[in-house]
Amino acid sequence: MNHHVLMTGFGLSIGITVLFLTLNNPYAYTDRLTGTFDNTYFNQWIQEKISEKKAFHLISIDVYQLKRVNKIWGTSVGDQVLMQISGCLQDISDSDHIFRITGNRFVVLTYSLEEYERCRNAVLKLFEEAFQIGEEELFCPAIICGIRNGEDLNDSDVLLAYIEYLVSIAPESEKSVLIQGDQENLRGFYYEQEIERFLNTAIEEDLFEVYYQPVYSLETESYITLEALSRLRHPKFGPVSPEVFIGIAEKSGQIARIGCLQFRRVCGFIKGHEELMSTIHNIKFNLSPLELLTRGYCDMLIQVINEFDLPFSYFQFEITETVATEYNEDLYQAVSVFLKMGIGLCLDDFGSGYANLNTVLKLPFSSIKLDRSLLSGICDNEQIASFYKNIVSILQNMGYSIIAEGVENEKELLLMSEWGVNMIQGYYFSPPVSEKEICEMVINGKEKAC
Repeated sequence: MNHHVLMTGFGLSIGITVLFLTLNNPYAYTDRLTGTFDNTYFNQWIQEKISEKKAFHLISIDVYQLKRVNKIWGTSVGDQVLMQISGCLQDISDSDHIFRITGNRFVVLTYSLEEYERCRNAVLKLFEEAFQIGEEELFCPAIICGIRNGEDLNDSDVLLAYIEYLVSIAPESEKSVLIQGDQENLRGFYYEQEIERFLNTAIEEDLFEVYYQPVYSLETESYITLEALSRLRHPKFGPVSPEVFIGIAEKSGQIARIGCLQFRRVCGFIKGHEELMSTIHNIKFNLSPLELLTRGYCDMLIQVINEFDLPFSYFQFEITETVATEYNEDLYQAVSVFLKMGIGLCLDDFGSGYANLNTVLKLPFSSIKLDRSLLSGICDNEQIASFYKNIVSILQNMGYSIIAEGVENEKELLLMSEWGVNMIQGYYFSPPVSEKEICEMVINGKEKAC
């Protein structure tokens, strides 16, 4: 009996010892492909340094075109790129703390500012040159984020969120980009963190508003449609940019819930002001890709229209050029639900990206909104003017009604009229305004609300 007790006790002590050594041995947490430390040890190491109040600085490297490499040359080549990057980072840094914390993100940690600046410059130079993989020379640009005094962020999760924020504000480029975590960027990060926390309250208490921007018909010389736009006001910071709170809502998976709340508000507004329908032909409502592909969301919008007993033909859903470019069967199934009910589709932001026209126009749009960026230089540059004019002519010949977005002055308006554009949306006529102001403009006949 005593023999068994001794053996059991010995086994437990061995197990505890092994567990202790594993938990305190960083080499138990290595990435199998690259040999660098993994995300688990990164979080553990960061928390230790924060608790010790020890200064550290880090460089984050996102190899953002790795998917493209995998698609064109295969995952084995992509793996070789990652292994070569890992080796180069170890050669660059005097520190042995190099981590691969996601599939395409590495982090290099340093203790001194001198070492940090040296490594940061060397990393940037590394990604300006091609990687030699067999006989292939591959350029793999990266978003490089530099953060001094990471311990000031007080938590590994906050630090990771800050890296995500810095990556998100990096300008689009075919080359490697360096983003420095300075005070301005840190303020922007904390601002978004606060808005994200507030967003939960705003959803629970339905604190959003809907503003409406009228669309002017050059043919009838009157407002004939409205675009509904979401607005949010923070009690401390005031109005929050839609780009900010919508972007946060999409990342957090809350965009469909917000969209449903806002659409219900739009329907309630129309029902309470049915006299609008004698002048305004339809209401335009934006749909994000996540909303469109959320299971049951399209049916939910139809149920709301039914609930308020409004005609389906009074609505037109706007789909951005980006979404339309990513045409697939799921997207078509989503919009086909609307078409069966008589709801119209408008292509938004046309010309803002690099869309393939054939792909975009697979969806049955009735109108196309030309992005405001196409107006830049239109009054001074003949080539830009000719390009815009030809786009209008081609799309109208294909049967689409054209809306010029972003018109701000009389010169632009005269050109739109000369080229036969159907409708105008822009600050020349009105910015987005409140429910009360839009009623004054449309029902009471005031030209402008501003």
